[in-house]
Amino acid sequence: MLENNFELEPKMEIHYSGLKEVLNNLITLFKDRKEYEKTVEMYDKMLAAQQRMIDLKPEEWDYRKDLAATYTSLALLYSEKGDLEKEVHYHRLSLDILEKLVEKYSDDPEELCRFMTGLYVLGSTLKLGEENQGKESDIVNEYLELAQKADEKLQVVKPEIIGDKELLAEIAERMGIALRENEMYEKAIEEFKSSLAIRKKLHEKNPENRNYLTVLEGTYYQMGITFLAQANLEKTKEALEKAMSLNAKLLETDSEDFNYLGRASMIFEKYSSVLEKMGKSEEAAQYLKKAEEINTRLEEDSE
Repeated sequence: MLENNFELEPKMEIHYSGLKEVLNNLITLFKDRKEYEKTVEMYDKMLAAQQRMIDLKPEEWDYRKDLAATYTSLALLYSEKGDLEKEVHYHRLSLDILEKLVEKYSDDPEELCRFMTGLYVLGSTLKLGEENQGKESDIVNEYLELAQKADEKLQVVKPEIIGDKELLAEIAERMGIALRENEMYEKAIEEFKSSLAIRKKLHEKNPENRNYLTVLEGTYYQMGITFLAQANLEKTKEALEKAMSLNAKLLETDSEDFNYLGRASMIFEKYSSVLEKMGKSEEAAQYLKKAEEINTRLEEDSE
């Protein structure tokens, strides 16, 4: 149905967005099942839709970003399958678009920062994977070189960002998430610790800035999720408690903030599941009830 709607009215963003969401869900489903042929079939549909949007709206570069991301995902899929030729082919296609995007947004510090961080994380993650497999390729260096190019352009557009501790902390956290997704848990923990060290110092220097509390809370939560993936329940509990404490401080400043409340619910639910795994069912039920009460409140307020 969505595919038919897109074919009939491709210029309508809602049809493209809906089709994209469905295809992404199917890609995840088939990939988890190791049904590679069906996964590639869904990717082909995605590529066709993205290319059509580019043809119809060449002035809107977001579709090129989507296309580059799909090419990268296909490269990673073929890497998983052990098909080096196709892996390199799709990395090349992605790099070609990304190079054009870096040039296109050479005067936009926000986009350059986003490209630099994403390219650095991708390149570094690929490099670690190759090191673990005893491989080496030019692709990794090309991603990292493009990240450096974006950084150089960023220095020209917004020189005050050089040495920006916030950016280093963000890169470290994103690296940690990428490493966790690749099941490199110990390295992920080290990245989260690096991010926390920077953000703690920033908070100490700017205690009135709530944003530092927010990002610290998020990093502790990500670290907790990583410890959970290692089945280290004590460390998970400790990290989530720190996230919970920071969230409580944020709610003291604004008890009605939807974002703070939403994150509180998320932390409580995760904390409850950890307590349940630890055999602390009564305490787990208390935290689950807290999460449910917040969710009910948020639902009522949104009506």
